Amino acid sequence: MKNVTICKNSEALGKSAASYFAQLAEESVTRKGRFSVVLAGGNTPRSLYEALGKAPIRSEVPWGGVLIFWGDERLVPPDHPDSNFRMANEIFLSKVPIPDENIFAMPMKEKDPKLAAERYEDAIWDCLDPDEYEIPQFDLILLGIGADGHTASLFPDSSAVDEKEAWVVSTYVKQLDKIRLTLTLPILNQAKNIVFLASGKEKAPIIKTLLSSEPENTPCPAALIKPLSGNRTFFIDENAASELGK
Repeated sequence: MKNVTICKNSEALGKSAASYFAQLAEESVTRKGRFSVVLAGGNTPRSLYEALGKAPIRSEVPWGGVLIFWGDERLVPPDHPDSNFRMANEIFLSKVPIPDENIFAMPMKEKDPKLAAERYEDAIWDCLDPDEYEIPQFDLILLGIGADGHTASLFPDSSAVDEKEAWVVSTYVKQLDKIRLTLTLPILNQAKNIVFLASGKEKAPIIKTLLSSEPENTPCPAALIKPLSGNRTFFIDENAASELGK
């Protein structure tokens, strides 16, 4: 299958995806001096982040030109165990020579989640500096996939899935009874490269759906991730791939 890499296990998935990250980073920094990345939360990206923070991949990434953003965040302080920022920071950002000013965490100390979303949208605009009326284009967006088909914090039946204008919104996740911040489809689908990461047998049905010939017939938000002019790539382990071809 085109743009699908099947790895033996989650560790192999992480190393393979990290090599791809390094390749894209080197190409982008060489070409235009920067590489803008959106990180994913959840468990699956951990192996990727671990590989980025260790040799040999760590030395293959031009960290001085890498700009780090997040696709979604829980409404918790940055040092909270549930924080997506904390997870990435502890596993690899604190272990690589990336300038602090290149890391753009979602402003979760802001008490008003709607204002936090607006502030993060402003930060994206200021950093990526798109032409007026254009949507910024990230060089790489990393996304996990839930067994229910959610990605970032775009959950089934969430109003955030229907957002057409704002790039960042606060959204109530009924399934978790939580409010989160998330990037939306307009800016996600503008990306130059989108990488989906999935591991585990519980992800096999949704992976089969997303890689079917008619994924748009399913209500899962991940099926709506279709880059307008970019690439969509999957890194999955053998368990997540177990229903492909059936």
